[in-house]
Order: sequence, then C-alpha cells, then structure tokens
Amino acid sequence: MEVAFALALLVLFVGQIVLFAMFGELAGRVESAQLGSPDRVEPLDDLVQRPVDTWLDFEPLPQGPVSALVVLSIGCRSCLEIAKELKRVREAIPASVLVLTGPSEQAIEAFIDTFAMRESGIPLAVDIGGEWSASAVGVTRTPAVVMLEAGLVSEGFLISSVGALEDLSRQVGVEW
Repeated sequence: MEVAFALALLVLFVGQIVLFAMFGELAGRVESAQLGSPDRVEPLDDLVQRPVDTWLDFEPLPQGPVSALVVLSIGCRSCLEIAKELKRVREAIPASVLVLTGPSEQAIEAFIDTFAMRESGIPLAVDIGGEWSASAVGVTRTPAVVMLEAGLVSEGFLISSVGALEDLSRQVGVEW
C-alpha cells in the first residue's frame, strides 16, 4: 500500500513538473506572437479630435499641412529603443514633436539627458503621468504616433520600433 502511494505521489510530482514546463513553453509562444514582427504598426482607436491651439505647455508644432506627435513613455522598452535612434525618427517624420510621458518631471528630464534628446533637433514636450496624451489626443499606450492635418488629429498608430515608424511614414505617403 505504501509503495502504491509513493508511486502515485511520484507520478503526480513528475506530471506537475511537465505541466509547468508546458506552461512556460506556451507563455513564450504567446509573448512572441503578441510581439509579432519587430516592425509592427497598429491603428489607434478613440483619438480625440482637438485643434492644436488648445494644447498647452509645449513647443509649437512644425508648420505645414501635416505633422506628427511621437509619444514615448520613459518606462516602455520599445520607447527606449526608439529614443536611441532619434536621427532615424527625425528622418522618418521630420515635422514631428516628441511627447515624453513619465511619473515626474525629474524622471523625464533624466531620460532626455540620457538620450541627448535636446541635441536631436526634435521639439520636446513633457507630459507628467501621461495625462495630457490621454485627455488631449486619446493616447494611453506607447510608443504611438498621432498624425495631424491642418492642426487637427487625423489618425494615430501604435508602433513597435523605429523601423515601424519608417514603414508608417512610407505607408501614409505624406510629403513632409
């Protein structure tokens, strides 16, 4: 009887190890499927239609019929990768403003200094807590690009990399 009990306990123990290993493998597959290709672009829903003149506390947008807000969060892994390649961001969407979200002005300033963002020539806006991005244009996830036409929000996209930003620039076919 004790041997049968020990054998049953051993089978349950081994089965549990195999089950957890399968869960780990499945979790890895689900995560990589969610990430998709490294250069992913997804449309954003629920954008707020608001004219530029109602936006407060950031540098003026570049003038022209079309411009863009590139919204990055200092805690987002993809945003960190994009921040490392600001020259490519500038080339992909020259008429843009970087909107940086984070928990405090000090944390955002440290992020700006770490990536020498002021030297990029791209106008910067600081959005503490992401409140402005959410209320003014409806962006609650990052990294995101919000296209503006004649000062109004026209469409928005979630991007996964600078390559995705470059792909988006080619897709929309805008003359910057």
